[in-house]
Amino acid sequence: MAYPCIKLLEPLTQFISRVAASRGVSLFHYRRHMDIRARYSRREKLYERFSGMSGISEEVLRRHDLVKVGGNVQIFDMTSDLRDVWAKSARVCVSCLREDRLNESGRHEARPHQRFSWMLRVLGRCHKHGSGLVQIGSDYDRFSYGDFSRSVVSGSGTLDALLRDEGDNSCIQASDVYFHQRIEDAATLSQDAARVPGGAGPSGDMLEDLPLPAALLLTEIVGGMKLLGDRYRRLRLGEEVRQAAVVAGFEVTSRGYDGLRDFLKEQDAVHWTNARRGHFKNLYGPLQEFLRTRLEDDDYRDVVSFIAAHAMSAHPLGPEDGFLGSALPRRYHSIRTAELRHHIHRTTLRGILSTAGVLPPGSDAKADGRVLIDADRLEELVTQWRDRLPTEKAKSALRISGPALRSITRKGLLLKTSTDSKISAASYARLMELLEELPRGSPAPRMKRLSYVARMVGRSYAEIVSLVLDGVVANAVIDAGQTEAFRLDQIFLDAYEVKRAFGTADPPGVTFERAERMLGTTTQTVRRIVEVGLIETFETENPVNRRKQRYFAPEAIEQFKKDYVTLRNFALGRGNIARVKAALTALGITPVLEEKGVATVYKASEIPSDLAVK
Repeated sequence: MAYPCIKLLEPLTQFISRVAASRGVSLFHYRRHMDIRARYSRREKLYERFSGMSGISEEVLRRHDLVKVGGNVQIFDMTSDLRDVWAKSARVCVSCLREDRLNESGRHEARPHQRFSWMLRVLGRCHKHGSGLVQIGSDYDRFSYGDFSRSVVSGSGTLDALLRDEGDNSCIQASDVYFHQRIEDAATLSQDAARVPGGAGPSGDMLEDLPLPAALLLTEIVGGMKLLGDRYRRLRLGEEVRQAAVVAGFEVTSRGYDGLRDFLKEQDAVHWTNARRGHFKNLYGPLQEFLRTRLEDDDYRDVVSFIAAHAMSAHPLGPEDGFLGSALPRRYHSIRTAELRHHIHRTTLRGILSTAGVLPPGSDAKADGRVLIDADRLEELVTQWRDRLPTEKAKSALRISGPALRSITRKGLLLKTSTDSKISAASYARLMELLEELPRGSPAPRMKRLSYVARMVGRSYAEIVSLVLDGVVANAVIDAGQTEAFRLDQIFLDAYEVKRAFGTADPPGVTFERAERMLGTTTQTVRRIVEVGLIETFETENPVNRRKQRYFAPEAIEQFKKDYVTLRNFALGRGNIARVKAALTALGITPVLEEKGVATVYKASEIPSDLAVK
């Protein structure tokens, strides 16, 4: 007797069931008597034996065989989750069965044939008639012995009743049509179905780039989230809900990556509405959980990469978050992620951003996880902030006053940042390196602390340290006996060498104080002598305080001592000052300067050297 032809989408077990029905026996007895066993260990023998009986090639039989492998089933080179396949009983479109009876040949009970698309739980309607799929007959005893033809015959009364009621709920769904066509492409090995997993990158035909099981699962998850949000759990819900999810999801996935992008934007809005602190553990809920378990699957690689890139562009995610296994560069930071990344307190971060004018409006009323800042801009601001040294910290580290620190900055030993005019931490570190290179040892007796030398020569710390670093003042050491942290006052210098470096070792002339000692008189007298023009002075800069000051030339002092003499100095060794003055008056000698409060001055040439005093 001739064997019927295996149909395009017909699983092998259902085909053997039709062959058995054409012989008028059950599938169980046909397998037993023809020695066509379903055990996995004898499956290759099944293909060989049945191929010899039917004339159908072993390759075709192998592709049509619905094989259970662990928790999956394989058919037409596709691998689907066993829980997504209806294999416990006959599930059919009654309109298709009626057409089979009318159009097919052979025994009446062997004409209807099973389509694999009917066995997918998430496809609830016939792609051709739009009628809902129904279960007929009793459940199969075993997965491998599903006697489809026997179930159709035993449920003929049910089928007749369903045929009479047909047309009340017919509705062809685009998703059912598309996925049925995909199954046909896979069954016929069409060019469109020949896909290399993990293509060159996302394209507009997202579903076409995915294998059928992956495309169907992704569509269901997306549709379930549109219907139930994060509460969607596909394996806990009924088939009607899952079928509705596929219909809803196909409206998104059929538009390719553009549709998926719009869907992700909707989820982004939901996240910012509901998430209090901006956590991203379940940013995309069931979709993220679903893809997280398939990161190593090349079939989902393009979709995972697309979703990860979108999430990076819309949320403060970074490589440390490991979002869907991605290591893409960070696009945004939140206050929270920046605090974890840079170990800077969130209040300080807000201050940095506010000072720079990049803190988004209304941020004061937002939680730290909700404030988004461009990652590159934040990194730049943090780098600048780290390159600044607070003034108080610098003063404390160097143990100097504010004016001393400002003089060091003005001298260029410390630089300022370009943003807020604070001290640059890098320049501070460089200055400390240079100072630490000074020799350490015990100061010589003539050496004094920097603070003492600064007062002595009237120069600032900055000017003296600059000379030390430039090598002009070579005799400088750091006190090795100091155990505390380094400070500027631990530097000891030769005071005379510093004076010579600044030109203050010898004054430019005779000061008024020194002139008093040289002339043997009082300050008031010296000032009065200058005022009446008995001695000349000149004005120049004091090398110590760098202010204008009047000096005497040493020659002018010596010339004054030759030309003039005070009454007190002349009376020394000659007697009482009053008697000496009376003697001079008796001779008609008058002083050139005689005022109250100052010494009396005479011309030396007018006074006789042998003056007799009575």
